[in-house]
Amino acid sequence: MKIGKWKLAFHLNALYFRILSYFLLLLIPTIIIGFIVYFANIHIFKKQLSDNLSSNVQSSSKVIDIYLRTSEQTGMNFLMNDTVQQYLLPADLLTDVAKEKSSSITRMLSFSRNIINPYIDDMFVYVDNQWIYKSEGLENFRSFFTEFSRFDEYEEAYWENLLKTDFSFRVLKPTIVQKKYTEKSETVIPLVLSQFIRGNRVVMVVNISITKIMDMLIRNRVNDATLFVVTDNDGNVIVADPSLRQPETVRLITSHNGVTEVTLDKNQVMVTSYVSEYGWNYYTVTPVAEYRRQANGILLVTAWLAFLLVIFGIALSFRFSTKLYNPIRNLLDAQDKHERFSGEFIESAFTYILSGHRLEKHEAIMDALGFEVGQFLCCCLKFYFKESFYTEIQDTDRLLIQEKLKKVIGGVLQQQVTAYVLETQSNSYVVMVNLKHEEDRARFDASLQSIIRTFSYDSRYCRLAIGIGRAHPKLGDLAQSYGEAKMALAKTDEEADFQIVDSSLLPIDESFRFTFVHEQKIVNGLRSGDMKLIETEMERIISTNLENGTSNQYMNLLLIELYSIGIKYAAEKGITPLHLIQDEDHQILIGKSPHILDLREHLSLLRKFYSEILNKTMGPDETKSGQLVARIIEYIDVNYSNDLYLERIASEMNLSSKYVSKLFKEITGTNLTDYISIKRIQEAKVLLSTTALKNDEIAEKIGILSRATFFRLFKKYEGVTPQDYRKMLQQEHKNEPSP
Repeated sequence: MKIGKWKLAFHLNALYFRILSYFLLLLIPTIIIGFIVYFANIHIFKKQLSDNLSSNVQSSSKVIDIYLRTSEQTGMNFLMNDTVQQYLLPADLLTDVAKEKSSSITRMLSFSRNIINPYIDDMFVYVDNQWIYKSEGLENFRSFFTEFSRFDEYEEAYWENLLKTDFSFRVLKPTIVQKKYTEKSETVIPLVLSQFIRGNRVVMVVNISITKIMDMLIRNRVNDATLFVVTDNDGNVIVADPSLRQPETVRLITSHNGVTEVTLDKNQVMVTSYVSEYGWNYYTVTPVAEYRRQANGILLVTAWLAFLLVIFGIALSFRFSTKLYNPIRNLLDAQDKHERFSGEFIESAFTYILSGHRLEKHEAIMDALGFEVGQFLCCCLKFYFKESFYTEIQDTDRLLIQEKLKKVIGGVLQQQVTAYVLETQSNSYVVMVNLKHEEDRARFDASLQSIIRTFSYDSRYCRLAIGIGRAHPKLGDLAQSYGEAKMALAKTDEEADFQIVDSSLLPIDESFRFTFVHEQKIVNGLRSGDMKLIETEMERIISTNLENGTSNQYMNLLLIELYSIGIKYAAEKGITPLHLIQDEDHQILIGKSPHILDLREHLSLLRKFYSEILNKTMGPDETKSGQLVARIIEYIDVNYSNDLYLERIASEMNLSSKYVSKLFKEITGTNLTDYISIKRIQEAKVLLSTTALKNDEIAEKIGILSRATFFRLFKKYEGVTPQDYRKMLQQEHKNEPSP
C-alpha cells in the first residue's frame, strides 16, 4: 500500500511540474514583447511630448505677442487722441485751459490702462523733466524716478535723455522697479513710445509685467514639470525660471534650435524652441523622465505579468494535476459571462433604462458596473464638425477621430466618477453618471471642463455643446435626467464653440405653449403647400417653449401634438402615416421607440414628414391658391391692429370679396372674419399676461374699437372675460413655488 501511494504522489508531482514548466515558458515571449513595446513606446511618447510642447509654446507665444501689440497700439491711440494732441504740453507752455485739461489726460490714461491692465505693471507719460502723467494723477519727475518707481537699469538721466532722442518705439531690457510706496519690487519690460506733439517730444512708457507673463506660460503649459526661458532677439533673458537663470545654463539652452535633448546639472532634459513674430525666442525645458515615466509603466506591467504567470502557473498546475478538468463546462461558463457583460449588452441595458422602462431585469449588470448608491444623472454631448474638418483632414483620419471620441470622453470622466458613455447618434453621446459622494459632483464638473479644454485646441474643426440633467436619487430616474439633459442641450447657443448648459439652473414649466392660432398656421402651410411657413412656425413654437422652460415630458407631448396635426391632415386626404414614413420613424414620432434622438434631430424628422405630406397632396392649382391664402394670413398678422375687414383685404389682393372669402374658407377651413377675431384675441391674451394695460387700451391695440365687442369676442373664444383671465394668471403666479 505504501508503494502505491508513493507512485500516485510521484505521478501527480510529475504532472504538476510538467504543466508548471509550460506556464513558465510563457515568461520568455512575455518579457521579450514587454521590452520591445517599452522601447517602441519611448519613441512614441517622446514624439507626443515634443509635439505637445511645440504646439503649446507656439500658442502661448502668440498670446504674448498679442499682449505686446495691444500695449503698443493702445499707447499709440492715446498719443493720437485729439485732447492729448492739443493739451499735453511742457509745464512752462501750459495755459490755464491746458492745466484744466490735465485731468482729462489722466482720465484717458486711466481708460487706456484699463484696456491692457491684466498684463501690465504700470503706464505713464511725460513731455518734460518736471511732471509725470499717471492714471492716478500728476507726480514730480525727479521724485517718481528716484523714489516712487526707481528702475535699477535706467536712472533718471536716461529717461530725461529720451526727450532729446529721435525714435518712435523701443523695447528695453528687463529691469527691476523698486516701488517705495508699496515696499515691493517688480521685474518689468518697458515698452517706450515717442511722438512729436506740437513741436515737443512726448514719451510714453508701458511696463509689461514679467510675473504675469510667467504666470500665463505656467498656467497654459501642458506638462507640470516644464520650465521656460524667453530671450529677446539680442539674446537678453526676458523671462526664465529661477533654476535656469545661470549664464552657462541659459547659453546651453539657447544654443539649440527645434527639439533636442541636453544635459543640465546631470539631468537629461528635452528643449524645444520657437521664435515668435515679435522676435522673442521661447524655450521649454522638460525632464526626459516625463515621457520615460510613461514608458516605465510598460516595464512595470511586464514585471507584474511575469509575477502573475508564476503565481497562476503554480496554482493552476496544482489544480490541473489534482482535480478533474471539465473543458466543456468552463467554455460554456466563459461564453455566458461574455454575453452578460459584453459592450453590446451593456449599451442595450442603458438604452432600455433611458427609454423609461423599469430597472428590475438589469439590476445585476448595473451593480457590476458600479451603479449602486448615491445620486444619478445624465449629460448629453454633441459634436458639430465644421467645414474645415471635412476639407483639411483626410477621410481615413476623420473616421479614426470620430471613432475615438467615445474613448476620450469616457477616459476623462471615468478617472473621476463612475460613468458609462453611450453613443446614441453619429457624434452624439449620452453619459450616465453615479455620484456616490458629495465631492463627486465637483469632480464631474471639473471633468467636463477638462473635456472642453481638450477640444478647445481644435475649435477650428469642431464645436461642442453639453447639456446636463438634474441629479436624482434613484437609478430608475436616469430617463428623467436624460430628458432634462436633452432640453439643456437644445438651449445651447449655436454660435458658441464650446458651451455647457446645466438644467438645474433653468426654470421648469410643467405645460407647453400651443394655441389654436399655432395649429391653424401649420394647417394653412399644409393647405398652401408652403413648407417654409411650416418650418418657421414649428421653430417659433419650439423656441417659445424652450424660452419658457417647458419640461422634457411636456416637450415630448408637444412634439407628438405637432405630429398629430400632420396625421389628421393626411387622413383628410386619404393617406396613412406609413405611406409617408417608415414604421421606425413613426414609432419615434409617437414616442414609443427605444431610439434616442435630441430635439433638433426630432424636428428634422418632423420636417421630413411634413415634406412628404406636401409631395403627396399638392397639385399646381392647390399650390397657387395656397400661396394666395398665405399672403392673406401674412397681411392679417401684420395689420390686425388696424380696422381690418373682408373688403379691405380683397382690395389689397386685387380680388373680389366673394372670391377671397370662399377661397380662405376652402383652404383653411375657417371663416376669414373668425380668423381675424382669433388672431386679435390671442394677441390680447399676450398683453393681459405681460402688461398692466387696461381693457380699453388692450382692445384699441388689437384693432377692436368697442369695449363691449372686445368682451363678447374674448368670452366667445376663451370662455371667460378679460378680467377673469388676468385674475387666473395672477392666481397661478401666486401658487407657483418660490425658487
